[in-house]
Amino acid sequence: MTRSKSSPAPSQPVSPESPRTDVVGWIAVVLSALVVVLLAWFKIGNLDLGYHIAYGRHFLETGNIVGFQPDPFLYAESCQPFVNANWGAQVIFAWIEGFGGAVGLFALRSALIAVIFASIGHIVFRQTRRPLPLAFAWILAAMAGYERFSLRPELFSYAVLSVQLVVLVGGVRTRWHIAALVGLQLLLVNLHSYFLLGVALTMCWAVVAISGMLLQRWSASLYSQHTAANGKRILVAFVVQAVACCCHPWHVLAAAFPFRTARYLAQTDAMGGAGPTDTAGSWSNISEFQSPFSFFDESINRFTIDAFVLLLIVVFVGLVSSFRQ
Repeated sequence: MTRSKSSPAPSQPVSPESPRTDVVGWIAVVLSALVVVLLAWFKIGNLDLGYHIAYGRHFLETGNIVGFQPDPFLYAESCQPFVNANWGAQVIFAWIEGFGGAVGLFALRSALIAVIFASIGHIVFRQTRRPLPLAFAWILAAMAGYERFSLRPELFSYAVLSVQLVVLVGGVRTRWHIAALVGLQLLLVNLHSYFLLGVALTMCWAVVAISGMLLQRWSASLYSQHTAANGKRILVAFVVQAVACCCHPWHVLAAAFPFRTARYLAQTDAMGGAGPTDTAGSWSNISEFQSPFSFFDESINRFTIDAFVLLLIVVFVGLVSSFRQ
């Protein structure tokens, strides 16, 4: 028996758990976005930004990068050549400050934070197709990272690395994806000294790709040809990104800069802590050089500390789940 053309097709019932009808989940997303905005809404003002803008202005006025030439803001006897890993960010800061003042800098900071959280949202929603995990990820990222929302060159690093992670999670399927990873690496190399993290991210996917290729030699059924091609593209991206670390005014010295910094910190015992009986130098007072676990007994910034612990738990659960699949 055939169905009459005039009779309507039976409508498919909409699952109450469909992302489009998950009203509570989307309300949570909106509220979590509001939390991010509130945490990111504060005045532009930190000591580092001042000298970054000054260095950027010097480049715009003279065409010389501070570091190649003697630092014009120091006494002559204190001037030493150095690798200015932040020179690109400094030029952007100075240009935007000259064009838009404090409002322009505020807009830049807001845009970078928006890129970071848009990337997080894209990755989480792509993996889960649910709004509630997206809201949870935004809240967790905001609570763990709001102390680093200040406008410094490192904020460029966070934004670029977030976009790179979007590309990697989505899959390196074409040459355009390789070009995107290399282009992002070139940006990162000339914006901030965290650029090796970009190579390290791709290396994680490259290790998986190499493992898969070895698996294919053992049993072709365990590793498809499509996945193998994707792995080869990741390896190409990884190699070219490593080469891109030298595409900097200081060339090879720039690529070696993070390693030289780590060696210097080890030689000066900067990681030794800042206790009154400690023999470490003054650099050990910088909180970034201390273990994050050393702050657990402090009453300040409890939200950040609690969010950090929660983030470790989530990562652990995620790792266990990935091995069980």
